[in-house]
Amino acid sequence: MSMEFRGLLKSQSGLNLVEVMVTVLIMGIAVTGMVVAYTDGIDAWKRSTQKMALYNEGSLALRTIHEEIMGSIFVNTNSGWQTPGDELRLKPLAKILGQEMVGDELFYYNSFDKSLRRNRLIGGYGIFSEKVLPMSNYQRGQGEKQYLSVERVTFTPIDPLRPMNPTNEGYNLVKVELVLSGPRGDSLTLSGVYVKYNEP
Repeated sequence: MSMEFRGLLKSQSGLNLVEVMVTVLIMGIAVTGMVVAYTDGIDAWKRSTQKMALYNEGSLALRTIHEEIMGSIFVNTNSGWQTPGDELRLKPLAKILGQEMVGDELFYYNSFDKSLRRNRLIGGYGIFSEKVLPMSNYQRGQGEKQYLSVERVTFTPIDPLRPMNPTNEGYNLVKVELVLSGPRGDSLTLSGVYVKYNEP
């Protein structure tokens, strides 16, 4: 070989095996870190989405109960004064074909499927076992938990003074508390205090 050719070979030095292995190791660590950060980000996003679903549906259910209590002339529970119960009985005032009618409504906790349900009867028309929470039966796959479960519902009469005859008089103030859970074990407690309709 000529001297020029040997000099050209020496000037074009490549990477040895150790340098290649160190480069692959560093790239592997960097890629692993990016994958872990990506999966953690996706997991955090899923958790926050599920918590938002719990909050949105729970708030909507509380608003529904609030409107029904405000539109009722009678409110009672299956418990005593300042004692939590799992049923709320109402007599809503409604206008049907220009006539004022008093109906019967019941919100109750169904422990079998962990749901909040209601029965409503006004003017001979009724809806029974209507699901208030969860609003749908959505499940991603077979055997997977529901996106929302109602763990506990309490209706507590909290009038400042105990009514003489709550069976006939009912209550004016009711505290409603919902405890909801998601499929990943997240839980949320929502509550509100509502006052019934008072006739002028």
